[in-house]
Amino acid sequence: PTRGKNREERPLSEGTAMRDRKFWYSLGLSDPPPIILRRIVNDALDVWENDGRFFTTNTLANFTPDNPGRARAFLAYFASSLYQHHLEAVGTEMGGGALSLEVFNYGESPVPDFDGMPKAAVKRMGDAWGRYGGDPAANRPQIDGEVFAALGVGKRAAGSIVKNLGEMVRMRKAGRHKNAP
Repeated sequence: PTRGKNREERPLSEGTAMRDRKFWYSLGLSDPPPIILRRIVNDALDVWENDGRFFTTNTLANFTPDNPGRARAFLAYFASSLYQHHLEAVGTEMGGGALSLEVFNYGESPVPDFDGMPKAAVKRMGDAWGRYGGDPAANRPQIDGEVFAALGVGKRAAGSIVKNLGEMVRMRKAGRHKNAP
């Protein structure tokens, strides 16, 4: 490439954006995140365990827990109706019934304080992902049961959350989301 008035060609590695990198072709990425979340939601939030250790583009969100041993507990929580209920409230309807989530929506989301929870409850959530995480959308009732129980959410409150979430998704898909014009 050339630069400014100087039309002399030079190696790509001498470009300003790459000059300070040890390897000119490196993007300087840290470790791949163990959890990947979709930023555009149709019916239910897609959550993936990144056991292949892949990097993602900005169309997906990444999450790395402070304690790697809790990744599966976080996955179960992110796949639950409780978490999606929150996202439906903070996300933006983008038309066609899709919900758009920005990285800051995830960053500002409430998450359980696993340090303050009994170890058995955290294990219960992680085990739920182990059993049902292969198809979290199809297994949401089972994941919800385990997450609600681990977090101490009673059956009546859990039922209200699930019912309200269903109504929120139905309204969004019908174009009557809280943020729709």
